[in-house]
Amino acid sequence: GLIVWTSVLPDHAEYWGPHLSGAREALLNGVPRSSRVLLGNQAGQDRELVLALEKMKCTLFTTGMPVEELSHQYETIAVEALNILGLPGSEASFRRVPIDPHEFRIVNPRRGGAVAWAFSSNDPVTAEALFRSTGWDQERTALLFNHRHDRPSRLSAHLPWIRNGRWKRRIITGDRPLVLTGFSFFPPSSAEALADLVRSEGTVFGCGNVRGLPFAWEVEAS
Repeated sequence: GLIVWTSVLPDHAEYWGPHLSGAREALLNGVPRSSRVLLGNQAGQDRELVLALEKMKCTLFTTGMPVEELSHQYETIAVEALNILGLPGSEASFRRVPIDPHEFRIVNPRRGGAVAWAFSSNDPVTAEALFRSTGWDQERTALLFNHRHDRPSRLSAHLPWIRNGRWKRRIITGDRPLVLTGFSFFPPSSAEALADLVRSEGTVFGCGNVRGLPFAWEVEAS
């Protein structure tokens, strides 16, 4: 068997606390001793995680994937996992798999503008890395955060990064927080309305959560 561990990030703080150590400890509890573990790029850089797994006599594998290839990380990890298991696999074969409708990409609605579809990035570390990959300037980009009332810690975790940035505009959609200054509220609605927002802003970086959003292809076609 093989355990694939992609990252250690302080998401789901409602369950294991707001700190990285809580996430690490909770996930380590699910790893049997002497397991084979394939670590993604981010997990492989967590020294405390690596030391804990070595102490558990686990055999560790890494992908050797550069940080700048973040958007292709799961494809790379899947190919490496197949190689470790002695099964035929290649990146070309994974390109034939239907893409995740919320996979990170730049969406260009017919009405104009561009939105970086990073709503599946649930933590600020990933969101920041994906934003850097766009090459955009914060001063010319509106930040759109899709909020979930049952995941309040995600917004809390993102706030320092969002507020420290020099965004053209900060916008909340999804479930409206009770008190939040410095943000505009965009009511969740149709793909057409979101496409209109993108057209009016020019460039938009979307992150936070995917729930309640139209699909990227619906916005692109609008």
